[in-house]
Amino acid sequence: MKLKLYKARKLEKEIGTYLREQHNEKSINFRVKDREALQDTLDNAEKEFLEECSLAKELIKLQFEIRKAIEEVNFKSGISSLMNEREYIQASISKVSGLSKGTVRESLSVNQDLCDARLMTLNNPDSYYQPAIRLAFLSKETVEALNKEHKDLKKKLEEVVEKLASLNLSKEITLTESQENLLKKASLI
Repeated sequence: MKLKLYKARKLEKEIGTYLREQHNEKSINFRVKDREALQDTLDNAEKEFLEECSLAKELIKLQFEIRKAIEEVNFKSGISSLMNEREYIQASISKVSGLSKGTVRESLSVNQDLCDARLMTLNNPDSYYQPAIRLAFLSKETVEALNKEHKDLKKKLEEVVEKLASLNLSKEITLTESQENLLKKASLI
């Protein structure tokens, strides 16, 4: 059975969900009036529990076999490199995004006037002002360059995401017949 990568990832997650939701109850409710059937009931409950455990172990193994198959295809087809590039670009966008929102500094004369005004207020004995002021320091050119870099990174991210989507739709893994039967047994396909 051939599965596209995106479907294989989805199936791998469904196996995990199935395993988490599987009950691991080790006791049963028993009607005391059915005392004669006690031994058979306990034996049957134990048998069902052991069958569920066996199925769970097989599914865990299959889940990791699917992960490994996906990993191998990802590596061979360049998806791993693209995923790494996507993460790098996203981290860069995050940093540049914050920087590109910087305030452009005022002209030297405006900043000098701001300093002079603060000095005048400091000379007032009733002044609660601190002897420092906050001034923006990024030039207009720097902010424009950061904005351009931000746009370029977003465009590059879009390209990488499109390549990844294309590869996820075109590449596939193959499940054996026994793996397929196991998934059918667990009603996952």
